[in-house]
Amino acid sequence: MKKEDILMKSREENKNGDEMELKIQDRSESNAFNVILGVFGLLTIIAFILKHFMGYADINIDYFSLVLIIGIGSKGAT
Repeated sequence: MKKEDILMKSREENKNGDEMELKIQDRSESNAFNVILGVFGLLTIIAFILKHFMGYADINIDYFSLVLIIGIGSKGAT
């Protein structure tokens, strides 16, 4: 094979990007998403404790719970 043929074949194989870089990007996006879910989970627990045990009646944990449920559902869908 000629050098040009090898280069053309290599470019064709790598047109979608390097496989290792794509795996690293997927893993980092997954880790970031898990951290965000953890933060919302922690906020939901704190809001629950503040509302039910500390007497803060004006805290609405429905929004925290909704975001947490949507996040978990979207994680499972992807």
